[in-house]
Amino acid sequence: MGTIRFLDDNIGYVLGAKGTIRKTTNGGLNWTSLNSGINQDIADILFINKTVGYCAARGGFILKTVDAGVDWTKLSSGTTLDLARIAYTKNAIFITGNSGIILSSIDEGSTWVKLNTGTTNHLYGISFISDSKGFAVGDGTILRTTDSGKSWSKINCPTSSKLFSISFMDDKNGIIVGSNFSNYSGAILTTKDSGLTWSLKTLNNSSFVTVEFVTPSTGYIIGGDILADTSMILKTKDSGVTWEIQQANSKRQLGGAFPSINVVYTSGLGGTILKTKNITTEIKEVISQKRIELTIYPNPANQILYFELENTNISNAKITILDVKGRKVQSHNFQKEIDISSFAKGTYFITVSSGNKSITKRIIKN
Repeated sequence: MGTIRFLDDNIGYVLGAKGTIRKTTNGGLNWTSLNSGINQDIADILFINKTVGYCAARGGFILKTVDAGVDWTKLSSGTTLDLARIAYTKNAIFITGNSGIILSSIDEGSTWVKLNTGTTNHLYGISFISDSKGFAVGDGTILRTTDSGKSWSKINCPTSSKLFSISFMDDKNGIIVGSNFSNYSGAILTTKDSGLTWSLKTLNNSSFVTVEFVTPSTGYIIGGDILADTSMILKTKDSGVTWEIQQANSKRQLGGAFPSINVVYTSGLGGTILKTKNITTEIKEVISQKRIELTIYPNPANQILYFELENTNISNAKITILDVKGRKVQSHNFQKEIDISSFAKGTYFITVSSGNKSITKRIIKN
């Protein structure tokens, strides 16, 4: 699963490959497949009310529904470029895509105009902090508009990473997230001057695809560990000054939805959908095969690692430890304690497997 959007705590949509759209009306307990009418991967979905919504897809496809997703109509976009993200203001609908394209419609999607962006770099994310002021981000690119999208100016970007998502806490403070797949690092860019300048922080072995603030101080970054292919959901309570890992034992997550301050959903690889019912609790799985639950502590560690394992038969479980270069360090039957005092300092990946189920976690040896 990729992009996930919720209209309220109960009604939501999640997207996938080959035209997949699924809908829930009971907070993710059950999902129904909708007929999109296309076979292209759908990148984004956005509803402007509970019945009228739009999808953007590969190959320049734009879909519209006026009956909450029961039926979808193909709109004429005027392009065959892959489309990425949708934004909506009281004045227009905007869609980003490959080769620097931003499409705009002021007549509810009947006609689309290609805007002059001044770039041919792929654009993945778009967000408006007011009806006139907005940003688009992409391959080492940050664009800014102050006239409702009529014109776009380039902002100096401190990274060549692919930038996927942007969110503002207020008029001045915002965050962009992305990934550099050449060196497996996640990028977090911050601004304190309404997007005129941006500073960069990176995190190794990470990929960040979604950022969203649910209050001016509380926000989430959705992504994962590229090498281990596991999720990484970060939370801040201080407007992005510090971030804490909230969830890291599922498949890598690709999208997030935040219908209210008390409900968060994410979606990711392997059809995984995660949900929290309270913003202060851990994120628990809603849909996914019942998987191994593994807790490793302390992390970082310098001597003894302790393991707690659930949802599997411990007598059949095995542990494999790899270093960052993929070299096997240990492989043996499951143990509740492992002495790593002889390990070299660095990052290791620990996989616990039992039958056809497995889980991988990253630990740091100090």
